[in-house]
Amino acid sequence: MATNLRRIATNHECYSYMDLLFKTKGSALVGVLAAVVVIAALVYGSSFFWGKNTNYLSDANNTNIIGEYEQAKDDIARINQNTETKQQAINEASEISGSITIDGILAGDTLVSPVTVSGTADVAENMLAVELRNLAGEALVSEPVSVKDSEFSVTLNFAFASTKEGFLAVYEPSPDSSRLNIVKIPVKYGNAGN
Repeated sequence: MATNLRRIATNHECYSYMDLLFKTKGSALVGVLAAVVVIAALVYGSSFFWGKNTNYLSDANNTNIIGEYEQAKDDIARINQNTETKQQAINEASEISGSITIDGILAGDTLVSPVTVSGTADVAENMLAVELRNLAGEALVSEPVSVKDSEFSVTLNFAFASTKEGFLAVYEPSPDSSRLNIVKIPVKYGNAGN
C-alpha cells in the first residue's frame, strides 16, 4: 500500500488518516482552518486582515511631504551659506593680521627656568611679545622677539616665589598698544630643583 494510507491502530480498530479527520471533524477542521489563516497572513502580510493604507497616495499628503522637503533643502542651503560666510571672514582676518603657533608647550605643562619659547608666526611687523603671566593676567616676564622667515625663538628666565600657575602669552604688539593675534596657554611654574 502507499505510504499516505498508513493505518493507526486504536482500540483494536484500524483507521486511516482520512477516517480520523472525518471522525474528529470539529477539531481537525479548526486546525486546518487555522493553518490556512496563518499561511495567508504570512503570504499577504497585514493587508490580509486590514485594508491597505493608501494615505501616502493622497495629493494633500504628497504636497505636505514636498513642502517639508523644500523647506529642509532651503534650511541646508542657508546653513551652508552662513558657514561659508563665517569661514571667509576667518580667512580674511588671518590674511590681514596673521597667525601665531607655539611649538612644544601644551596646556597644563610645567615651565622651569630658563624656558625656550619657539614657534611660527605670520605677522605684519615681524615682531612679537612673549610673556609669562599670573592667573590675574599680569605680565611677570615680558620679552620682545623678532620673527625671521616666519619663525621665532626666545629664552625666558624667571624665579617666582609665590606664583605657581599662570599663562604663557604670545602676541603681536601694535602701535596703539593693543595685542593682536594673542595666543594664551595655561601653564604651571616650577623651580629648576623640583
